[in-house]
Amino acid sequence: MKLRTIVLACIVAVQHVLAWNLNIILDSGFGKNMSNTTATSNISAESSGIQKRYAEMITSGSDFDLAVTVWPYRQALFSVGEGPLRRIPFCYVDQRSYECAEKETCLISTGIQIWFIGLGGRGDRAAYHSIMFVRPKNPEEHCCTRYTYDPENIAYNEETDLKCEWNAAKYPKDTLAIHWLDNVKMAGNAAQASQGYAPRRTGEDAGRHFMHVSDLATPAISHMNSVMVVFRMAHKFQRWDRDEYVEFRCDERLDGLEEAANSLAEARKIEYPEALVILCEDYKVVEQFNSPSASYSRQGPSNGDGLNCETKPVLDGPDGFDIDSIMMYPSMAGSDVREEDATLDEAILIKTRKDNRGHIVPAGDWYIPRRTRVSPKDIAFIRKFYPWDETRAKQHHEH
Repeated sequence: MKLRTIVLACIVAVQHVLAWNLNIILDSGFGKNMSNTTATSNISAESSGIQKRYAEMITSGSDFDLAVTVWPYRQALFSVGEGPLRRIPFCYVDQRSYECAEKETCLISTGIQIWFIGLGGRGDRAAYHSIMFVRPKNPEEHCCTRYTYDPENIAYNEETDLKCEWNAAKYPKDTLAIHWLDNVKMAGNAAQASQGYAPRRTGEDAGRHFMHVSDLATPAISHMNSVMVVFRMAHKFQRWDRDEYVEFRCDERLDGLEEAANSLAEARKIEYPEALVILCEDYKVVEQFNSPSASYSRQGPSNGDGLNCETKPVLDGPDGFDIDSIMMYPSMAGSDVREEDATLDEAILIKTRKDNRGHIVPAGDWYIPRRTRVSPKDIAFIRKFYPWDETRAKQHHEH
């Protein structure tokens, strides 16, 4: 019965997508044999300008040694020139990922479609953006010729899980790899993704762009959020100036933080209050002890690969902090309290204001609801960093 329901839901979703003509948004083509084909991934002059402007985003202290930027223009297979679109190719790392994230649920295609509807359609002059996702020619030809993942072991094992022998004959190394992970290995996260486009890193760079999706994900919420991360947009509550707009309660209200703090206190032989402070401020320790506070950290891979967001801005939209962004978590994210039962005392993230003495206090409308659509500022971000280039479009058309 459950499978029948999933299949029917998928059919309905596909019908909705086909009404918009999925092929104009999801280009087909990658996954053909790449042995005699050169996939261009050079950064264009326009993209290079943005990359130079944000040169301070070079990583430090992480395994990534590169500047993370926006996705480049790339050549479509069997076409002349790069053209006006910034194509983002994706593939599934194994059959389980394809079946769980797409075949049985349509999670990926529907999520992408919902995002583009919010943006105003495909990449063209009318929508004034240049993004196109490139789906695999055959989704059952996977990113990895061999992939290891243990669904029976609830603990994530970095030595064995997510290990991939890249299918270089089918996919460029900068292709976005989609992994299906069980919720227990995602520390309660519905979905997560690599930030932006990484032009190159030292050593083996295949699979450096990824999206992890779990059974908690929904197309309208989790996937849209992860898509914005792929575009290189940071979560708003991780901005360097977030404390001027919202309050993050980094304490026992955050489900799982108490257990992580106890583990840290025992490992370092320190008192619990000291361990709690560390898990709210030091991303490297947060990551080591799998603390839920990682999702809110202003440092670390989810917000600039080691960038200190206390002092430097990350790649961001033109209008600053946006409480209505799809990149805002709801007030009860990370809590075991249901959203409909939320109270001010139990909330993890709340909207704030300044009183007449300049003190930051909870706002009267403190509750931050779950965002299900892109905001005007989200759209402005895309149009700023992925604009439509009419000159490039005309030159490509002339070829």
